[in-house]
Amino acid sequence: MAGPAITEFARALALVVVSEQVLDDPEALEPYRRDTSPFEDVTPTVVARVCELEQIPRVLALASAAGLPVVARGAGYSLSGLPGIGQATVVIDVSRMDRVLAIDHEAMTVTAQAGILCSDLERACLAEGLIAPTVAVPVSRTTIGGVLSGVMGGGIPKDSPVVGRTTWAVSSA
Repeated sequence: MAGPAITEFARALALVVVSEQVLDDPEALEPYRRDTSPFEDVTPTVVARVCELEQIPRVLALASAAGLPVVARGAGYSLSGLPGIGQATVVIDVSRMDRVLAIDHEAMTVTAQAGILCSDLERACLAEGLIAPTVAVPVSRTTIGGVLSGVMGGGIPKDSPVVGRTTWAVSSA
């Protein structure tokens, strides 16, 4: 898929994610070429900057119908490279999905979006007298979605005397 077909795909994406949040211009794609990994920079074909959970399955359906692979991205702190990025790849950027939606003191649970930075999640929990087990990496550059994806191995070591692995504290994703 190239040229006009990509332009048509970007137009279809703009019906799901507002057009300002669909990136297909080479200059706009530049920040998406790299992450923290030591691997070679690669450029996606189009980026959909979602802000609502409901947008993700719609973007996935469009990409599937077009036969395009999809890669999710949060803060760009992946240490394993951008798997699957190559020619005609769609990146779903969840960095705008960065909110704590609810804190339930009775159940001691937090509902947060995948793009929230671990440092912001920790701050929100501490403000409510709770502790959020996150990761032993730069929390200001790692999203909770990235932690749960397994890229970071699920959080701090399982033998931590304090809180254990992040994935142990997750009831649903």
